[in-house]
Amino acid sequence: MATKAATEDHLHSALSSHNQIKHFDNLRNILKNARHSSGLDLYQHLVDVMNHIVQHCPENGIDKFEEISYLLKLQREGKIASIAEFLKVTEDRAFSRPGKLESGTEKYLQKA
Repeated sequence: MATKAATEDHLHSALSSHNQIKHFDNLRNILKNARHSSGLDLYQHLVDVMNHIVQHCPENGIDKFEEISYLLKLQREGKIASIAEFLKVTEDRAFSRPGKLESGTEKYLQKA
């Protein structure tokens, strides 16, 4: 049987979690109501910035946050074609097949 203190701690934890969710919902509503002249809301902009950071530069997201935010805004406004013009978002790996004339490479590939 649970002690009274444990029950109170569990109840306090549940209420605290509920209040955090309620505060998050309030914050989300505030951000969604903050709109740019283009019609984009702040919540969606932050989601887009965070998605870009997670996909392309999670190791230095704090350093890139403002730059990504600015470039995404310019891209939405049509002032730049793509954020890729200014930030590296893809990595081209143009590897070629080893030449058959290279005797060492051909022997190694056959052995492998």
